[in-house]
Amino acid sequence: MSELLDLLATAPARIATATQAATDAEVNFRSAAEPWSVNDILAHLRACQDVRSKLVQEMLTRDHPTIRYVSPRTYIRKTNYPELPFRDSLGAFAADREAFVQSLRSLEPEHWQRGADLRGRRFETVLNCAEYLVAHEAVHLEQIDALLGRY
Repeated sequence: MSELLDLLATAPARIATATQAATDAEVNFRSAAEPWSVNDILAHLRACQDVRSKLVQEMLTRDHPTIRYVSPRTYIRKTNYPELPFRDSLGAFAADREAFVQSLRSLEPEHWQRGADLRGRRFETVLNCAEYLVAHEAVHLEQIDALLGRY
């Protein structure tokens, strides 16, 4: 669990490091080849964090709930994340992630297996949610590096 939590905890810092020298124009640049800017990717990661942390909260506070699946791509439409200034959004993401990781670090081992049904689509556990975030973010962190030419 420790490695998983460390990966979750360091994602915002990895984005900060990758974008440290980037201008506002660079983090907002879109092209035909890559229609998502770095800011768009950050907004998407924030939406994923929000959706997954809410799911984890439901699993930890209710016994085996059945929850309606919420797509981060649908959820983001209810936010202003894509329009926010990059540095402000990154700061909010870092704060949200820190709180999420702290809550996960406080869990007893058996709580990692608490779960929920996502309206017949699949069974999720707290562990699945954390693993999903790490795997999903790894792809987007590489995407950010590539967009900024920092391989």
